[in-house]
Amino acid sequence: MKKTLFFAFLLIVLTSLLGVKIFRLGHIFLPPHHVFRSAENTAENRRNDDRRMNLLKAEHRQAVDRAIRRRLDADAALAADGNGFSTGRLSDIYARMAPEDAARLIETLDTTDAVRLIESMRTNDAAAILTRLKPEKAREITERMLGATLPPEKEYK
Repeated sequence: MKKTLFFAFLLIVLTSLLGVKIFRLGHIFLPPHHVFRSAENTAENRRNDDRRMNLLKAEHRQAVDRAIRRRLDADAALAADGNGFSTGRLSDIYARMAPEDAARLIETLDTTDAVRLIESMRTNDAAAILTRLKPEKAREITERMLGATLPPEKEYK
């Protein structure tokens, strides 16, 4: 009996602290409608925040790609002038990038340039980038590095 009274008292105190009117003279009421409306608004705000975050990530990725492309163009201009273009320096830049970003950019390069770039990298960096390249591009680069044509792919099941 004491436990029942205690739990009833605890329930009344908690509901009054939370501001939700559940009991009123023995009748049961649902929480006010604004409680449900605020939950819907919260979910909608979360979806809007997710959309904005995805747009910001895409814009950031594009800005990084543009900056890298400008740097590559500047290095290519230096190479045309013969003023100190360094494959080793460029490979260091690619090695410091996230492997996914570096792979995405290397896929746009000519295969000969990609081979020169990957050959001048440390083994771990080159491996991280090669694993993220499309299989066709990775195969092409590997064949050029080996100087031979690889046997056709086998299908494993």
